[in-house]
Amino acid sequence: MLFQPVAPFDLGGGDTFIVRPIVAGAREVSVQSATGQSFSSYGIANVAIESFYAPNTNSSWIWGIGPYAVSPSGNSGKFGSQQTGAGVTAVVLNRQGPWTYGLLGYQSWSVGGNPAFGTQNNLYGQPFVAYTTKDAWTYTANMEAQYNYDTHRTSNPLYVGASKLVVFDGIPFSFGAGPMYYVSNTPGGPSGWDARATATLVILK
Repeated sequence: MLFQPVAPFDLGGGDTFIVRPIVAGAREVSVQSATGQSFSSYGIANVAIESFYAPNTNSSWIWGIGPYAVSPSGNSGKFGSQQTGAGVTAVVLNRQGPWTYGLLGYQSWSVGGNPAFGTQNNLYGQPFVAYTTKDAWTYTANMEAQYNYDTHRTSNPLYVGASKLVVFDGIPFSFGAGPMYYVSNTPGGPSGWDARATATLVILK
């Protein structure tokens, strides 16, 4: 389960600074360890912070760049890497009529921690495209490719889904769902078919 609030801050003149913390929770059932023992548990995995300085472009194109950081948040290694990472993240997108498309990515380098459960030497890229209808349905496709420099392997899930924007008491909500398929995966990582459901609350100023 991912909790991903997005907070924009107006810098004046149309420039914006955006902060996007990502808190990941995980539940694992009947997982076989390297010693042959089986365990089931849940907990908080890595906590990442993405940030973007997005200048006013006076066009339909938007781009942003800023620092990236990820912390193991004290997890035991069962839910992700125990390393701390730091780097840079960037995004570029265009909104043209009903279409939105672009690329989100980051480069992370390990700055310390235990590498036994995976490292933070990662390159991530997420191309995305979305089409929104006049009655507030949005159809989305994205690919979340993450390459690890130490294992030389890429985890690459492809997601296709639909979402609907509704308004409750003046507050916009978006609900969506769709299937995922891992085009490639890292050793011990998820593979095959998956599914995702999303709920988004928009807090208006």
